[in-house]
Amino acid sequence: MGDAGDVFDIFFAVLPIVSVVGAATLGLVLFLTLRGSSSHRQQGWLPPVSPMAHPAGSGTWNAEILGSGALGALGGTLGSNFGTMHVADGLLTFRPEDASTHPWSLPCQQVLVSKRGLISLNGADVQLQWTQGTLRCNVSTEKINRLVDNDYKQLRQRGHADGFIAALSRRAAAPGPG
Repeated sequence: MGDAGDVFDIFFAVLPIVSVVGAATLGLVLFLTLRGSSSHRQQGWLPPVSPMAHPAGSGTWNAEILGSGALGALGGTLGSNFGTMHVADGLLTFRPEDASTHPWSLPCQQVLVSKRGLISLNGADVQLQWTQGTLRCNVSTEKINRLVDNDYKQLRQRGHADGFIAALSRRAAAPGPG
C-alpha cells in the first residue's frame, strides 16, 4: 500500500505543474497566432472597400492568377502569380507583386469574363479570355490565402468575384463561356 500511496502523492504533486505548463503553452500559441495574423499584411493587400466607394464599373481587387501544370489545374497556389487587378477608365490592369513580372493592361471590351460553377474543380472563380489567351484567377477585396484554405473566406470571395465581373461588365466586357 505504501508504494501506491507514493505514486498518488507524486501524481497529485505533478498534476498542477503539468496543468500550468499546458495552459501557458496554449496561451503562447494563441498569442503568437493572433499577433502574427494581424500584423502581417500581404503586399498589395487592400482593406475591404464598400462598392459605393468607387464609381460604377471601377475598383481594385487582390488577385491570384493560377499557374499552369497539375497543381494550377486543381487550384493550387504553387506557380500562381499574385498581385492586384484594377478596373478603371475602360481598362483591366494587373499589377503583380513580383517585381520581375511586368504589369499588363487591356481594354475591357476585348475581355470575355465568366464565373465558374459551384461544383467546378479547377479552383478559379473567374475566367478571363481575350485574343491572346485565357487566365483562370481568383479575386477578392480581402487578403488571398496562400498556404491554408479557409472555406468560409472562399465563399465570401465568390461574392467579391461577382463584384469584379459586374465592374468589367459595366466597362463593356462580354460574358464568356461559363
